[in-house]
Amino acid sequence: MTVDDAVAAAEQADQEAREAEALVVEFEQRLEAGDETITAEQLDEQSRISRFARLRATGAATKRAAAERALAVERAQETIEQVASIDTSDAELVQAWAAAVDALRTLAKRATARSATIWHNSNELVAADVRLQRAGAEALSTFGVLGAMYGGETGYRIPDRGINVSDVAPAVLIATAVEAGVVGEVRDFSSITLTSSRQLAGSTLTGRVGGWDAAARGVLTGEGARA
Repeated sequence: MTVDDAVAAAEQADQEAREAEALVVEFEQRLEAGDETITAEQLDEQSRISRFARLRATGAATKRAAAERALAVERAQETIEQVASIDTSDAELVQAWAAAVDALRTLAKRATARSATIWHNSNELVAADVRLQRAGAEALSTFGVLGAMYGGETGYRIPDRGINVSDVAPAVLIATAVEAGVVGEVRDFSSITLTSSRQLAGSTLTGRVGGWDAAARGVLTGEGARA
């Protein structure tokens, strides 16, 4: 018997039991009202039928509950089999995680090297400017050349060469990469390297990476990227 059949049978049996019980009540009320046409045999017979109908309805309800329980067990087993058949191994996740770690390690190394180069170049321009001034020559700034902490940021400009470089902390570059990959806020890389770290620090993730610089620089000595 299917669950639908058991439900239908239980509902039908309950309806019949209620009708039989209602008829017993009707016979009793008619007797109490003085109706002498209702005999003791009729009342006894209807009471017997009502009791039988109610017991039959109880049995149908028991069968209905058993059928529903069996269906629930069957569906649970099907769910277990379905879930068990789905590959939830961590192999691909581990590979993706390892690839992300390698990519971030490479980014940290290159970002740190870039910062070091910018600092070196800025200092070289400053030193050259000092030598020019000591020699009584025109300062580099006369030609629009600026180096080291111009405008409050480490970097340098050589206008006639189209060079305008600003240092961006490795941690900020890492954070914007994470931001692009997770949050979906994609920036043009050239705009990032031409934007000050202080301006970038207000974005979703970069405001929480104050301690990443040391970790990023530590990658060069093998001390970074350790959780």
